[in-house]
Amino acid sequence: MALVDGRSPSDISDLLAGIAQATGELEPWLEHMAGLSGSEADAGLVRLGLDWATELLWEESRFTWWYDGDPQVIAAWLPTQRARIAAFATRHPRCKTAADALIALDRLEAGDHSPWLYPYGMKELLGQAP
Repeated sequence: MALVDGRSPSDISDLLAGIAQATGELEPWLEHMAGLSGSEADAGLVRLGLDWATELLWEESRFTWWYDGDPQVIAAWLPTQRARIAAFATRHPRCKTAADALIALDRLEAGDHSPWLYPYGMKELLGQAP
């Protein structure tokens, strides 16, 4: 599966979009990803977890690809992966992605905002002309 071969979170999201549209549900595919084992699957899950949690925190919700779905399915699923992400972070203490994924999960579960600036509009924020 795409989670274990190093694909980007956006590629994985695109793949899941098609599957969710075709089958009408996302939950079985999230559980399938959660059931994948090995270091590649762990790394893929960490990258995907950070990406999805950040999107939810920014209220950017690129989950528009899943037309009938509710992004809260993903918001509810992400915390179930906390132990796995934390174990990865422990095994790889210098991995910023894993550390940031845990921060994003904490903020998401607390109903807080993102600790990171939203990347669009940075020129305006910095006083530069568009």
